Amino acid sequence: MTLDDTWIFPEYPVWPPEPDTFADWNTVDDPDGSLSEQNRQEAVLVDNALATKGGGEVARYLWKHLYEDPGIDVTLAPSTVDEWMEVSFTGFDGFTAPAPVRAANRDRTVATAIEFADRLNKPFKATFLAIGKDEKGDEYKGWIVTRGLPGSDQWYSAGVYSMSACTSVIARPGPAGRHPIKLVQQAHTYDVYDYDTNYDGSLPVEFVTGIELPGFRL
Repeated sequence: MTLDDTWIFPEYPVWPPEPDTFADWNTVDDPDGSLSEQNRQEAVLVDNALATKGGGEVARYLWKHLYEDPGIDVTLAPSTVDEWMEVSFTGFDGFTAPAPVRAANRDRTVATAIEFADRLNKPFKATFLAIGKDEKGDEYKGWIVTRGLPGSDQWYSAGVYSMSACTSVIARPGPAGRHPIKLVQQAHTYDVYDYDTNYDGSLPVEFVTGIELPGFRL
């Protein structure tokens, strides 16, 4: 981005680092199709349960996509992603909600742009990706693992997924707290089919996994 018009984000790191090979795809024999038909009927029950619960329109859309167009990328409506990016609480330790990630990214970028605008006494542009922390506490730039609030449409739609943000700020010299700035931020999400086989069926989402995983193997 120049000082006054367009802007360019740094490229996000490739995710996942080692793409799933989907080795379990279509590995279960079903000569007469009876197992597949039973699985599809169970999938309809899941859709009906989501419809009865209400408020799970995105989850229902993704669930149907899973069975009707498996393996094909799906893009959610920008309004859906915008809504998810406003979530400020996950309900789980160790997971930072999207809103705090975006806020930290914004604040760091603004502070840096202002610092250098004052230091150089001229307009300065700063562009930063969001900063995450790995299991060791070391910082990294790029995709950050998050999740939706339990019981929400986001929770049933994506469960655990990755998000990141990038902010670009142009700041001009000025008195403390009154620096003219121009700010643009985008947040992005990334997710893949991720089947957790370590479940006991005690939670609704685990019950669903007990249906979709066999379906994936069929």
